[in-house]
Amino acid sequence: MRRIRFEKDLTQEQVAERSDTTPVWISGCERGVRNMSVGSLSMIAFALDVPMMALLDTTKHPEPPPGERVYSRKVTKP
Repeated sequence: MRRIRFEKDLTQEQVAERSDTTPVWISGCERGVRNMSVGSLSMIAFALDVPMMALLDTTKHPEPPPGERVYSRKVTKP
């Protein structure tokens, strides 16, 4: 979700407004601390103008392993 939002040059606030949610909720979803329902996925997909499956596809840029951070698409160890 975050990758797509960055690619579309959108802020969390803009996605929240388009999906009738809050920036805090969007942030939680991006960090993986929120469980998203199918309805939520649908709202976010609509806000990002992508198919729902695009939000589930991690093959392009998978999340880094725990304890590692991504800087400019490069995975580095802390």
